[in-house]
Amino acid sequence: MGGFGVKKSNPILRPVTDLDTPVEGLTKIRPGEVKAFRRMGVETVRDLLQDLPFGWDSYGEPVLIRDLVPDITATVVGTLTSIAAKRTPRKNMRLTEATISDEAGGRLRLTFFNQPFLARKFERGDRVAVAGMARL
Repeated sequence: MGGFGVKKSNPILRPVTDLDTPVEGLTKIRPGEVKAFRRMGVETVRDLLQDLPFGWDSYGEPVLIRDLVPDITATVVGTLTSIAAKRTPRKNMRLTEATISDEAGGRLRLTFFNQPFLARKFERGDRVAVAGMARL
């Protein structure tokens, strides 16, 4: 039982002695998390520190909509001309559809799956940057 002014060892702040320590040796980690790390190829603390999230992909400098090439990842900067959340008639899937236009007058239709909150977060006239793979 700890009291005021009584020092207790904090297992969360305990330093890891080696970067090659297996992830299951970390405190506060559950067996399910160890399994998930293993599926991702993360076995040690070093692997964990060097594993970057997928959102850190680089799509390069922004391009004009007219210069997009199908099946190549790219970044486009433009102004939202429309955005709306809806459900598809078949399969009742949730979509957010938007259209952006760039400074050269190009228009691009965007579809976001299972992200209806985007229609509440953004509105017409917002300037946005989007990145991903262009499809015809």
